[in-house]
Amino acid sequence: MVVREYETWLLLNQPDNALRRAGIVAPERLRDARGALQRIVKGYLSTVHMLPQTRLIDIGSLLKKSGSFEKLVRTVAQTCGASPPPHR
Repeated sequence: MVVREYETWLLLNQPDNALRRAGIVAPERLRDARGALQRIVKGYLSTVHMLPQTRLIDIGSLLKKSGSFEKLVRTVAQTCGASPPPHR
């Protein structure tokens, strides 16, 4: 599945209980991931919060949760001549 908003990956990095409390089901299918993220990260602004939220990403966990993120990692690894992570 193609992810159109970077915030989708930030959402997938949030704890499952935080997603449930915010009423977020299937983050990769959302049309307004930024708006959904604002329900968890109060006052979320991409210019302020994107970098700190990105630094919190658990790459291993996100690889398991998101096919689109896995594709990105595989593509970057291939482009750089590195070994991609094993398929999930």
